[in-house]
Amino acid sequence: MQSYSKAGEFDAIGKLKAAYYNNIMYYVTYAIIFFFLLAYAISKGISLNPEHLKVLIVSASNTWGLFLLTVLLGYGLVEVPRQLWQISNKGYRLKKTYFEVDKLSADKNDAEETLREVYAEAREVLNVLQNHRGDARSKAQQIISKVPPALVQELNANSTRSNFGASSNIRETDIAVISTDRYLVRF
Repeated sequence: MQSYSKAGEFDAIGKLKAAYYNNIMYYVTYAIIFFFLLAYAISKGISLNPEHLKVLIVSASNTWGLFLLTVLLGYGLVEVPRQLWQISNKGYRLKKTYFEVDKLSADKNDAEETLREVYAEAREVLNVLQNHRGDARSKAQQIISKVPPALVQELNANSTRSNFGASSNIRETDIAVISTDRYLVRF
């Protein structure tokens, strides 16, 4: 479900395909690791009848669970009391809050700048597809509709004062490439 919601496809079938591909890659990786360890067990002389295979799978599952428990408990045994102690220290909390606010502000500025660049490129794509017949223009408009209206108004107001969109890198490319679903999904 997470892969489905993060897929950049435009329709449900495309999102399902992307999620299916991501999940297949995830489980194939685990299967390869399992079969590699199974081959290692066979090379060491362990016989693999159904009873031994069942025992190997259960022991592998238990080993993984105990490993996670040990790692998480070891972290929690030290970190939980440390966090409780630090929460009670007002000076530490204030410095940490200042640091987090500064970091969030920098991240927000970076994200806004990236959004401005993406919006400018999306407008260029929409201008290139202006006379294009087909589904590509509606998909480009769908991409632009995701930008918050307040930011669009700000960018359009700034475009009259500056050379917003004056230099276009996209116009030099082929319209056939821009109008493909593959390009628009990546964008």
